[in-house]
Amino acid sequence: MSGARSFPSTAEEAFVATGNPAFSEDEMRYAQSTQMEPRHWGMVELNPVTKKPEMKFVSRPDPDLIQVWEMPQPHTHYFAGVDTARGNLETKNPGDFAAIVVWNAETGAQAARYAARVSPETLSEMASLLGRFYNDACLNVEINGLGYVIMRELRDKWFYPNQYRWRGRDDRAELKPGTVYGFETTMRSRNMMFSLFRMALYRKDVVVKDKALVQQMMAAKQEAWRWEINVGHDDIFFAAILGWIACEQMHPLRPCSVKAPKNVLMTAEEYAAAQISILGQAPAAESARLTFEVDHSSTAMGALLYSGNRHLSLLEGWEKRRKIPNRLAGI
Repeated sequence: MSGARSFPSTAEEAFVATGNPAFSEDEMRYAQSTQMEPRHWGMVELNPVTKKPEMKFVSRPDPDLIQVWEMPQPHTHYFAGVDTARGNLETKNPGDFAAIVVWNAETGAQAARYAARVSPETLSEMASLLGRFYNDACLNVEINGLGYVIMRELRDKWFYPNQYRWRGRDDRAELKPGTVYGFETTMRSRNMMFSLFRMALYRKDVVVKDKALVQQMMAAKQEAWRWEINVGHDDIFFAAILGWIACEQMHPLRPCSVKAPKNVLMTAEEYAAAQISILGQAPAAESARLTFEVDHSSTAMGALLYSGNRHLSLLEGWEKRRKIPNRLAGI
């Protein structure tokens, strides 16, 4: 167990104490309105039989466990930021917290958070398990310092399939990701992360659930041309904006869209009902007919059967012309 984490006693006190807050009052008021207690606390473990990660829940809250607001949803993209630190619970100077924050890219809602004093090796395994649990989430690891170890472990030891690829200044005409894993923090990229997150907060595209994240946002202040958190920790906030910039840059333009139902899989009655729900009126008699009723080759199976029967017909004719016994007779 790690020691208690020091935060300002109230949100208003933290906001005033920063002197020059990095976020506006309206932005922080919105962030406070969306925060809520986690639905679950637990830890992700690999099932020895299925070889898939599973969440093991506990009944008592524990700050060193994963806090879950949303279980992974099917057909949903998730993005996670990984902030690294060298933590060791067995020393008198335990060091900083390492953190992982997971975002639902479709809704912008925070799905989970992990923050604990752990070694880079432990963090890489946790990031791999948590990422795979959330539909192979895109993991964005800050590669400055110890982050390189995390990125390399994810790539070479855990064979993680989906890491963020560096986009640099993000001002190129082509929106293609780079070939290098991880996020390199410079003054420019740090401000870019913060600006994109603040814009999402202003537009209400992001839904912050974690009270600790809100408290660290309250403690952030603007100094000259960059933001800083001089009092307390910034691990959760930094992991949050790492995950969010990956979502902003790497998320598909049209993700997980629900496509219109194809009438080749519907009965005539179901198709007519679907047309009424979409168009507000019943379709014409001809259009109500199923596609494969008009043209059997309009479906993959229909095209396969059509071409197969056509081939057998031609083969039968070729054998008949050469007076070869029909080997397919009776089949």
